[in-house]
Amino acid sequence: MRATVFLCFFLISGVAMAGWSGGETAWQPKQTQEKLSKKPLVVTLAVNDIYCADTSCSCVRYIASRKYTALQKELKEKFKIDLQLRYFTSQFEFERALRKNEIDGAICKPWLAFRMARKHGMDYKRIADIQDPDNNLYLWGMLIVPKASSVKSLADISGKRLAMGKDDGYEKYYAAFELLHKNKIRPAKIMHRESCLENIGLMLDGKADAAIVSHYVLVADCAVDMVKPDDFRQIAVTVKTPLTSVVLDFNKVSAVNAVRLRQALLEISKHEIPDFLGSGFVLPQAWTPQLDIPAEFKSGADDEE
Repeated sequence: MRATVFLCFFLISGVAMAGWSGGETAWQPKQTQEKLSKKPLVVTLAVNDIYCADTSCSCVRYIASRKYTALQKELKEKFKIDLQLRYFTSQFEFERALRKNEIDGAICKPWLAFRMARKHGMDYKRIADIQDPDNNLYLWGMLIVPKASSVKSLADISGKRLAMGKDDGYEKYYAAFELLHKNKIRPAKIMHRESCLENIGLMLDGKADAAIVSHYVLVADCAVDMVKPDDFRQIAVTVKTPLTSVVLDFNKVSAVNAVRLRQALLEISKHEIPDFLGSGFVLPQAWTPQLDIPAEFKSGADDEE
């Protein structure tokens, strides 16, 4: 392995201990060269990855077949990094693992981790992003309507009934409100459900005229057992956010070890990682979540009816 792998950028400034409370989520160390340690390093991460075979729904295993075994083997053999992974198919169990504060970070939709950090004081930062099978890095919400709907444009959503997610899904909650606010759209009613499948169900039952769901829901989620992409039309999309990230708790992992892990992941991604899907890891893309619900929606932001 090239000697340059053992050079890094080291973060000089101290790590805040109060937990993430907003702002940029991508970690960028200050530029001071330090030699990385070659001592064995153990990093334990909770995994809730929509494209991982060990955490995805069985109905999309033909798409979500990512395996981390080969990556773990190469990290251990070439970089002396023991990446220990705990897999969670349930978002509830995944978040409970983060709350216990017994792990060093996560591989997940980054908002799931930062949402927990906000509540429980972890100092999370994204050290790398992971590409999907098509080498896409991003996640977004899409506003869809039944194919036969009279809704033809985003403006038509004003006065209609809209189904969307709860605050655990950034792309179908915060980003959804941002889309409505920027385009001056005022639905007659907003309904919130936990899953994209539930929101699609509201449309199919005639209780909602449109829904904002995750962009992958019709091809890489349980909805594929119930509906087909051709059953709907896409009217609009929300802003893009990172899809899957490696997130570390800097209360537990030192800056120099964070660089060591990141450099190893980037080096391994220079060649194909067996069973990984896509082209592996890249530097974390800029993302600063917008967490304010526009004032005009606050009174109805939690409508469950």
